[in-house]
Amino acid sequence: MNTRDIVEALIFSGSGALPAKEILKALPGTKEEELEAYVSELNRLYEETGRSFRIERAAAGFLFVTR
Repeated sequence: MNTRDIVEALIFSGSGALPAKEILKALPGTKEEELEAYVSELNRLYEETGRSFRIERAAAGFLFVTR
C-alpha cells in the first residue's frame, strides 16, 4: 500500500472531517503540502474514472463528499 492509498483509507474511514494533523500523525515524515498533493491526485483519479464523489477540505480536515 502506498502513501496515497493510506491517505485515501484514512479519510474514507473517518467519521466526518479528518483533521490534517491526524492524517500526518499516521504518516511520519509527510508534510502538509505532500498531503494536499495526494488529495489532488486522488480527486483527479476520481474525476477521470467518473466517480460520484471527491475529497473536500472542511475546516482543518478532509472528508469525502458526493457530487
